[in-house]
Amino acid sequence: MASGSGSPTLPAYVPGALMAVEDRRFRSHFGIDPIGLLRAALTNWRAGRVVQGGSTLTQQLAKNLFLTPERNLRRKVQEAP
Repeated sequence: MASGSGSPTLPAYVPGALMAVEDRRFRSHFGIDPIGLLRAALTNWRAGRVVQGGSTLTQQLAKNLFLTPERNLRRKVQEAP
């Protein structure tokens, strides 16, 4: 869908759907979700490998805009606001 200005617009439901799928506590944390990080760490430990991430939308945006694609704890700290 596009507006008259020629720039694309999102349907009103898209931001809410994105938050529901990617970061359901988006409005209740300050960029880092300790509950999500602990959940992911426990799930990954039980699986013996990385099967789930704990990044918030804020961290994912920071990673994609400003950082390199490596995946480790040091990088996760760099994503923090």
